Amino acid sequence: MEHINYSFPLELQLDGIWDFLLEVAMNGEQLQVPPGLCSTTEISVRDENDRLLKGTYFGIILFVLLLNLFLYMIIREKSSLYYVIYVFSLFMLQLSPGGFAFRYLWPESSCLANVANPFFASMGILAFIRFTQLFLNLKEFYPRLNRFYCVIGGLVAANILLALVSTPLTFQISVLAINSLALLLNMLILPTVVLVMRKDSKPARFFLYAFIAPPTGIPINLAGRITKNSSHDRSLTSSPISPT
Repeated sequence: MEHINYSFPLELQLDGIWDFLLEVAMNGEQLQVPPGLCSTTEISVRDENDRLLKGTYFGIILFVLLLNLFLYMIIREKSSLYYVIYVFSLFMLQLSPGGFAFRYLWPESSCLANVANPFFASMGILAFIRFTQLFLNLKEFYPRLNRFYCVIGGLVAANILLALVSTPLTFQISVLAINSLALLLNMLILPTVVLVMRKDSKPARFFLYAFIAPPTGIPINLAGRITKNSSHDRSLTSSPISPT
């Protein structure tokens, strides 16, 4: 049956006992496969609620994307551009695993469906690394640490190219690599922010608040922009890194 998820019509007798075998190839990716047996009415009700929740979630991400794009067009700072790329990659990364991208953006293209997750995850993390370097002014405050982030960014950039090679082996390697790099970056980011805060950096404080409190990301983002405009500090936005 036509559905955004994998759904199969079954005709079963009520007094029968049936065994089903389902084989799932993970290929190194994190997958959740909750099997269920529902009537068409139950599926319709569930889909209606699911569309409402996902539509709200995607709408928030799209709002943040357009807001930051508008801010970039006004202030023209590189850090803002990298954040726009980060949010766009996050948006695409949420569309792809849910099946929306495959259905509406590249229907029937299994090649794009296979490379989308590691590609946009890598693109988003690379943009987040560059945003962190520029926004926290690591090149000035901690040059050695900034060079280390450049090394991580180079590895992520290489993984972007690897993700474009659509083979089972390269897919597994790219997914494993980007999840490992995302984990490393998540362990590094908070100590980095604390170090920059010791330099009495106001943007670093906003960065920390946005990182540990994603629901307040939008007002903190705006507060960071205002701080930038009033004190000539760097602009703000941040949020946790999301691996595939």
